[in-house]
Amino acid sequence: MIRFRGHRCLQSGSRGVSLIEALVALAVMAFGMLGVVAMQSSMRQNSDIAKQRSEATRLAHQAIESRRTFTVMTNTAGRLAWADLIDQAPQTIVGTNASYVRTVTIPDLGSGRSKNLIVDVQWVDRNGASQSVRLASSITGSLPELAVAVGIPAWGGTLTRQPRGRDAAIPPAAVDQGDGTSTFTPPGASVFWVFNNATGFIEKSCTSPTTCTAVYLRLLAGFVNYATGPAQPLPADAETPTSAAFALDVAVDATDPVPLTVACFKDLQPHYVAYFCAVPVDPLAGSKWSGRSYLTGGTLSVATSAADASASRHRVCRYTPVRGCHPAVGSVIWGAAGSTASCTGASPTPNRKMSNAEHPLDYLDLTQSLVNQNFLVIPAGDGTTAFSCPADDTATPLLQGNTWDHQPSS
Repeated sequence: MIRFRGHRCLQSGSRGVSLIEALVALAVMAFGMLGVVAMQSSMRQNSDIAKQRSEATRLAHQAIESRRTFTVMTNTAGRLAWADLIDQAPQTIVGTNASYVRTVTIPDLGSGRSKNLIVDVQWVDRNGASQSVRLASSITGSLPELAVAVGIPAWGGTLTRQPRGRDAAIPPAAVDQGDGTSTFTPPGASVFWVFNNATGFIEKSCTSPTTCTAVYLRLLAGFVNYATGPAQPLPADAETPTSAAFALDVAVDATDPVPLTVACFKDLQPHYVAYFCAVPVDPLAGSKWSGRSYLTGGTLSVATSAADASASRHRVCRYTPVRGCHPAVGSVIWGAAGSTASCTGASPTPNRKMSNAEHPLDYLDLTQSLVNQNFLVIPAGDGTTAFSCPADDTATPLLQGNTWDHQPSS
């Protein structure tokens, strides 16, 4: 019997090829699995870092925003103050999958009106590598409550928001004529003034709607308050004076470019006197004036000097942010805007130039209408001790109630 072996040889060769194919497939799959494992490891690491970076950013934001919540300017127990915003030592914070070290740096800018905040958050990731996030911001040195003032159209405001759509120097009682002008009748006057709504200048003086004269006048207006009790007036008395008012007059010595006659009108109320003065200007000489306003007449009896302690005489103080001196308009005064200033100082104390609006002793080259040029009448003394003009009340930082000597001025 004849037997054939070729078939068995062919089967053995096929089995060898299949084994090699299986080994190659296994190797390819192994490499693929290694790639998947590496990709998963990389994704996990990136996910961890992203989560940690997000948490670090949140911690940095938290440090910045918490410092924006200050409610007072000076150190006050139980409240975060502007003065409390200083460097913070490194602080360790335990997160969800890492521990962070947060450092707050607040460099001294010396301006007194703003501070820069730099927050660094550092941590070590799963691989032992150092990671960090840095955020920087700035905070303005003004009370948050002042934001409300943007919506208050007060007399004497700025051009940012004009009360009733006209210049802030126009008295609130003035009647808008709908033609770009407003009319105002001063108390006790036989005429009425026509204001330009855009400039606040008095352009006409009228005795009737059809009888008007073109004029070039600038309004100077304000209030006279009274703190005439038997004791030395306190800062709170200057901010909320409650004494009864008595009759007096307001006068203006306009000396530049030439002596001019100024018409002033007053409105006596139970606790204050409102006054309105129309100061002439020459359009050919720059439409400006210089001079001094003062109180006179009525039952006012002005002290003879700063040392006069007479209980029967009065001392006239003017509301001004400057204390201890009489800076000329344009000269340098030291102190942040809104706070009490002086004529002397040094960096880093902020400084600025004295303006006519801050009620100087003497106005200089004034071209605009001015309001809120206020006075406070106090006793000269109690018969033994001379009284002084009260300073600003530090308990009410939103109000600037500082006063200084006006009559006598020294």
